[in-house]
Amino acid sequence: MLLFFQKAFPNIIHIYNSQEIAAVKFQVFLDKFERFNRVISSAIEWIGVVALLILTAITVADIVGSKAFLTPVPGSVDIVGLSQLIAISFAGASAQLVGRHIRVEFFIIRIPFPIQRVINSIIYLFLIAFFILVIWRSMILGQSLHDIGQSSSTARIPLYPFPYAIAFAFLPLCFIYIVKFLREITQERTT
Repeated sequence: MLLFFQKAFPNIIHIYNSQEIAAVKFQVFLDKFERFNRVISSAIEWIGVVALLILTAITVADIVGSKAFLTPVPGSVDIVGLSQLIAISFAGASAQLVGRHIRVEFFIIRIPFPIQRVINSIIYLFLIAFFILVIWRSMILGQSLHDIGQSSSTARIPLYPFPYAIAFAFLPLCFIYIVKFLREITQERTT
């Protein structure tokens, strides 16, 4: 019966083979993983926002305190520096998701689409490798700072949590590039 309908209405009824079903399932998986990564990236962006607010408040308090009351905030340089580190690290994934990072395309758009896909795939692989390396080395640095008990110079804030925070903040960024790489090598041209 199905064969009759397929011959009678070839444009309406299509029997999917196992490769097409696997490709659809893979795309659904990528969509779900991308949505999950967007939620995580948005959540950790708020950590960066809080760090930016702390940075601003400490800077204002330090300026007002040193100019009006001749007493600057103790350890303000350390707090501002570490807050900058957190704000920048935790904003990276969200900035990538909304397209705020610089991407130079004047050469790429002039070459044929199959070559564009190869170049983009290579770039995404390099970015994945780079962020895996940053995550790995940040974890090693965090352990090293913990072992020696390193702290900031004036506020005596322990430094070992900050490389761990960088590693955690760069995980979603690494996942973004993994998804982009997988989409680049599996999807057909859409434009």
